[in-house]
Amino acid sequence: MTLRLRGSWLPLAALLPACAGAAPDSRSPAQAVFEVVCSPASRAEPFSGRALVFLSKVEPEPRTWNNPARLEPVLAADFAGVPAGTPMRIDGANRLCFPAGPEELEGGTYFVQAVLDADPDAAWPGMAPGNPCSPAQRVALGGGRAPRVRLVCDRAIPPSVPPETRYVRSVDVESPRLSAFHGRPVHLRALVHLPEAWHAEPERRFPLFLVVSGFGASLAGFESVDWPAPPIDGEPFVTVYLDPSCVHGHSAFLNSDNNGPWADALVLELLPALEQRFRCLDQREARFLAGHSSGAWSVLWLMARHPEVFGAAWASSPDPVDFRDFMGVDLYAPGANLLYDPAGRPRPFCTLGGWTVNYTFEHARRAEVLRGGVLGFFEALLGGRAAGGGPERLFDRSTGAVDPAVAQQWRRHDLSLHLRERWDELGPLLDGRLVLTVGDKDNFLLHGSVELLRRELAALGAHIDVHVLSGDHFTELQGPSSEEVSRRMVERFRTWRLRSG
Repeated sequence: MTLRLRGSWLPLAALLPACAGAAPDSRSPAQAVFEVVCSPASRAEPFSGRALVFLSKVEPEPRTWNNPARLEPVLAADFAGVPAGTPMRIDGANRLCFPAGPEELEGGTYFVQAVLDADPDAAWPGMAPGNPCSPAQRVALGGGRAPRVRLVCDRAIPPSVPPETRYVRSVDVESPRLSAFHGRPVHLRALVHLPEAWHAEPERRFPLFLVVSGFGASLAGFESVDWPAPPIDGEPFVTVYLDPSCVHGHSAFLNSDNNGPWADALVLELLPALEQRFRCLDQREARFLAGHSSGAWSVLWLMARHPEVFGAAWASSPDPVDFRDFMGVDLYAPGANLLYDPAGRPRPFCTLGGWTVNYTFEHARRAEVLRGGVLGFFEALLGGRAAGGGPERLFDRSTGAVDPAVAQQWRRHDLSLHLRERWDELGPLLDGRLVLTVGDKDNFLLHGSVELLRRELAALGAHIDVHVLSGDHFTELQGPSSEEVSRRMVERFRTWRLRSG
């Protein structure tokens, strides 16, 4: 069997190097050695966790690269109780690596940078504030080269949350529920964008607009925001950008066997704190949701599970909402396979920049080295917890075969199934309150899932707007504009305000 990977055909065995935990073969060429040192300047206490070494030919700061269109090499090893200043050796005896050992990479000059994964809640260790890191070095690697490289982590990754301004405020609330689940302090974070009226009318209370970003996004983009949140159709809103990041990548604000009770933490802990601190109306009809990609999936599930809490939601390009089309695969079908179609051909799981990328396979393998990844996110979010700890795996990493028992566990988080089975109860609470949009050429093959949901809702007679439009996952979609959807949201709020006096 062969696997097509970025335009070339390679034997499957060639893509599964046994580079994790294997002792060096005396007959093999010399292997590179990386010595990672944690300077007391960045962390005084002993380090326990994973030391990571990021490599890139093009990115001067390789720890920051997280583009699935081009997965850069990374290697790592686990350590326990290493005092500051003591070298941690990563070599052929203990290393995990992707895609292969550094000696086997294409020869050339690489930027090389070390990070110590010290934050258990960070979705992307290379960007986690406080993680010790080294400056990047340029090193000749690959093509059989086996250098000895010393990397000193003498600095901490700076905070990604911008400083507070007149209009942007940061929120950090320790969650009792999540902390109890994980046995350590876990925090809920958000950025709040205030309208000018919030300052001008100190007695006024405002409607709340909650926004959930997609997988891998951060709050760092607000560093330069120094203007008020613009009114929506003339109505001032307090806009809150929620931070969904967690140990497995994205919490989706779902109660999860692996991530913990994120939905309960949001609804019962963070939401009341936000409304009290920022003078928001604590009523369903004054709370609105919006999200894109994984964030879109999040807001749909928050509406479906908590229709009494939120007034309306707009979801664009949501992650799979019907698991009969999970990026092109029916997870419930006998013999379902995430990697290969019935003819044995590799499945294209996404297209980025015109490339066909075997997204699941590469990410699943890389996630073994670099904690997280898209497949790890789905398995942690939707599946159960394995007996030995960690999420249960949905599919075999070598053959692609889906585990039917795990797929059945995922049914409880199948949005389409949830709505079909409970529409008599949910219909009166959701009718007219959801807008879904997706491109008919979605890069992650998400349009098929939304189309299935559209058909099911139509059969139920549901008054929910589902639009499969011309476009992809990233471009501006042709159809209901954000202004149109926002205007309808404001109209709903104003009607409620008039009726409630």
